[in-house]
Formats: sequence, C-alpha cells, structure tokens
Amino acid sequence: QFSQWNPVVSKFALMIDPLVRVFQTVLSAVRALYNIVQWRDPYLSFWVFNGCLLAIVVLLLFPWKTFFFAVGVLALGPQNWLVRLSREVISSKNSVRTGRFLLAVRELFKSDDESS
Repeated sequence: QFSQWNPVVSKFALMIDPLVRVFQTVLSAVRALYNIVQWRDPYLSFWVFNGCLLAIVVLLLFPWKTFFFAVGVLALGPQNWLVRLSREVISSKNSVRTGRFLLAVRELFKSDDESS
C-alpha cells in the first residue's frame, strides 16, 4: 500500500496511519475554528454570530425559575418522601423502633382531637 522498500517502515506506516488521520481531522477542526474567530470565513462567521445572538435571546427569555423548580420536584420531590416513608413502615413492622421520619409524618397528620 505504501511506496516504501523497507518492510519495517511499511509496517510502521500501517500502524501509524489511523493516528495521522485523527490528527488531520483535529487540525481541520482547529483551522476552521481559527478562521471563524478571525472572521476569515465570512459565511460561517455570519451564521456562528447569529447563532450566538439567538442563543443569548433564548437564554435570557427562558423561564429558569420554573425550569429549576420542575427539575427539583422531579429529582427531590414527594416520590422520594413516599419511598422513605414506605421503607420506614416496612422496617417498623420488622422492629420495635419507629423511624424519625415516620414519627414526624404521623405527628403531622394526627388530628387535634388525638393530641389532647
């Protein structure tokens, strides 16, 4: 495949060829990025600039408070309380000691008539 008369160099070229192709790809990406940053490619620079402007507008208008509230509810919401409560109910049936969380929930939901 390679025009080398030396078999060692030929084998080495076969092994290093994929690495050279990766370096060529990285070099092409770096050159494209450099041309965009230096405004040498007017069309691509135009689209990158307008994409950045659009991203700024979208990120400014995005409802971050609602988004993080929804993420918090999904990640730390009541389903985790229910899982913990069910685990404490199961463990309280197996042992005498009731968990603090289960006692707090029982205290929270007991009526005023029971407390007096």
